Amino acid sequence: MYERDAAADRRMADTPALLQYLPRILIYPVSGYALGALLLFTVLLWIGMQSAFGVALFAIAAPWVFHYAEAVIDQTAGGQATPPRFGGDMIYLGSSVRALRPLVGVGLIAGGYLLARQQGPAAELAVLAAGAFLFPAFMLVLTVENSVLAALNPLQLVPAIAGTGWVYLALCLILTLAAAASAFAVSGVALIGALLLSIYLWLMTFHLLGYVAFHRAAQLGLRVKVAAPTDESRRMEQQNQRLAVVLRNIDAALARKNFDDAGRALYADPGGPADVRLYHEELFEQLMARRKPELLHAQGQRLITQLLREKRVARALDIAESCFDAHRDFGAAQAAQAVTLAEAALLARRDGLFERLLRDAPARYGADPATVALAFLNAKFWCERRGDDAKAREILKPLLAHTAHPQHRQIAAYARALGVKDGGAGPVAAG
Repeated sequence: MYERDAAADRRMADTPALLQYLPRILIYPVSGYALGALLLFTVLLWIGMQSAFGVALFAIAAPWVFHYAEAVIDQTAGGQATPPRFGGDMIYLGSSVRALRPLVGVGLIAGGYLLARQQGPAAELAVLAAGAFLFPAFMLVLTVENSVLAALNPLQLVPAIAGTGWVYLALCLILTLAAAASAFAVSGVALIGALLLSIYLWLMTFHLLGYVAFHRAAQLGLRVKVAAPTDESRRMEQQNQRLAVVLRNIDAALARKNFDDAGRALYADPGGPADVRLYHEELFEQLMARRKPELLHAQGQRLITQLLREKRVARALDIAESCFDAHRDFGAAQAAQAVTLAEAALLARRDGLFERLLRDAPARYGADPATVALAFLNAKFWCERRGDDAKAREILKPLLAHTAHPQHRQIAAYARALGVKDGGAGPVAAG
């Protein structure tokens, strides 16, 4: 579930004094999703440092640590006091260039250090000191400005450092201590303890950096996109009140066994005003507890529509699966949405969900052109995943009659490759 603690957000927004808010910063790495990330990163890095065989695991886990740190800055600078979830797109580093951007700064420091080794210990120390001093600013500008070039621009880095003030020196010191704790630990329990401390300090540092960015956006000269705290608080409170009203009306209708009124109460509010997706996520979770498939399916369709609008396809797949688990008679609100979900399910090798999404598609979506795209995906599934060319040909034959469909050339080429002769006709096969 996507979680956002409105009370915690208001508390952070209403506490610009760092020393007053410091206790919250100290417990951040062991709260919410951050605790799981802290333990996971510690174990993976520890295993990766045990032998040469662990190098591959270390090479995977290290970028995760940097990617999660960027997410911590991003979420905190945006006004969210709770840690982000580690999972989904963060795990698949290759799916996003953004995931690998922090490694540019690490690579520059490492390259400078290798060059400095030819000059002696003093040069090495100078490079490491410069790297430790500039890296927090690099991460801050990289995240907030969403640009590697901006993060390498001294005209961006200097205002960010100056705007942070004395806190910046504290950040550099903390990061240096975190690196030293891991570097000087030898092995075994000492190493895992040092890594635990290092990752804790790492997460705390970047949460603190995001906190400073949230409260000092103007001084930093960065485009930190945050609303006025009072406005955000009012919108979130209004959203929570509207959600409570909808749930009360639904419960009252269910108590009367009037499912039509319950449905009308569900659709009475479009969501928001603070965060439309969060509204629909929370309403969906509440309806799951009520065990009414019709209401859950209706809200699932609304939530999936919002998630696809925000290109959160992986989460939309999870919601669809939850709806199917509640009752088999579920389908996306639109055929085009079903195509997007089916493509993602096929790519993620979620075969069971793929077949659920395509079941009864022609009956559900009628003559919508997207049903042809769904049937084409089904043919690929049977050919490439199940190895049943005969079944694939059976599905493809009627698709050849849809000559005006945008994918007709692809369908025809695929059919020819499977030995299907052109000229097929008839309704779209459900497979």
